[in-house]
Amino acid sequence: MSFLLQCEKKECKKVTEVVLDKETNCVHCGDCDAEITNVTAFVKQSLRGMKKYRTPKKSYSSYALQCKNCKKKMTPLLIKDNLHCPECREQHEVTAHFKAMFISNIKNV
Repeated sequence: MSFLLQCEKKECKKVTEVVLDKETNCVHCGDCDAEITNVTAFVKQSLRGMKKYRTPKKSYSSYALQCKNCKKKMTPLLIKDNLHCPECREQHEVTAHFKAMFISNIKNV
């Protein structure tokens, strides 16, 4: 059994099971993944006890890299023959083989 709460997001507004984000200790809608505010500590503790945790939505491509600077995992950008993080523009340190595969994949698309 889990907790049923109404989603606060204007487009959703469904009464659905909620899940807890382990890292932020925030409650999220089970359907649209929007954060639900004004949830009591009892509900959060109960969700933790039932292990009703939020699974992060991952949509990584086959060439995604984790940035050492901002810690986000995204597909890099090619700027002047170097691979950069699309979020913070930090240059990735990659092997020549990976860079060659990435560039050839871009040209084939």
